[in-house]
Amino acid sequence: MAMPNKWGAQPPNPKNPCRGDGTDPVANRICDSTPRYLKIDYVRVYQDLSPDSIMSVGWDPKTHPTRQWILDHLDEYEDEENRLVELFVLGIASCVAMRVKRKKDAEAAETERKVKQQQRQHYELLRRQSSLHL
Repeated sequence: MAMPNKWGAQPPNPKNPCRGDGTDPVANRICDSTPRYLKIDYVRVYQDLSPDSIMSVGWDPKTHPTRQWILDHLDEYEDEENRLVELFVLGIASCVAMRVKRKKDAEAAETERKVKQQQRQHYELLRRQSSLHL
C-alpha cells in the first residue's frame, strides 16, 4: 500500500526495506488501520462527442441497453444502506435529484414494488426532461 508522507501516514517499518517477511506484528496489522469499505459519492463519465468518434453517446445506448436492466434488477444494485439515488446533470451546473426512502417493516415487499414503480415513472420523467436540455 502506497501512501504519501504528507498525508500523515507512516509505514509500520520505517527503517526497514519496503517489504516484510511476516514476522513483525506491527507491520502485519497495517491493514487494520485502513478502511475496508469505500463510499462512492458519484461517478463522472466522459464521452467523446467529436464527429469522427465511434463511441455510443449516452448511458443507455441502443447497442448496449442498461436502464431497463438496472431498474428490473435493483435488488442486485442496492442494499439497506445504499438505495437508489439518481442525479441528472442537465447542464450549466443545474442538477435534479431523486431520493426515495423505503419502509423497513413487514410490508416491505409491497412497499418495494410500489416504490420501484414510482421510481420508474419519476425516472422516465427526469430522462425526458434531461433530453430536452441536450
